Amino acid sequence: MRIYMVMTVLAPIGGIEAALVPLACQLQAQGHEVIVYTLQPVTDPNQNAKALDDAGIEVLTPPGWLTHLARWGIAHRPQWLQRIGALLTPLLVPPASLDALIRRRPLRRSLAGAVGKARGLLARQLAFESLLYISLQRAFRRRPPDVVHVHGWG
Repeated sequence: MRIYMVMTVLAPIGGIEAALVPLACQLQAQGHEVIVYTLQPVTDPNQNAKALDDAGIEVLTPPGWLTHLARWGIAHRPQWLQRIGALLTPLLVPPASLDALIRRRPLRRSLAGAVGKARGLLARQLAFESLLYISLQRAFRRRPPDVVHVHGWG
């Protein structure tokens, strides 16, 4: 059975790692193929990564360039949202005007609501975090999992 254990970060010490590493090693010792996938690069020195390596467990991470691109996108998302929102505001005046008439409220309030909704939609489209799952998706295609066990997602 092929088991992927997915987590955000494989830290040198930590509670999630204290549960994941022994479990992964035990499953591997019982004859299962265990692969650990972490969204963040593994830092050295890392006793948990070493324990997994000693047990013959592969640790996958997104390529460095992809992690860098995702972090850049996450860091710059507020500026993108502000700029795109400013460009969209004139386009939102007609529907906001209609909303203000129907609801009998100030145009400023309806326009602020329309801009807020547009930014929310844009934020979901600019989900740079999803870039980090590209290598996981590829790994799943190459070696499909029987079980995916997720740790520390929140």
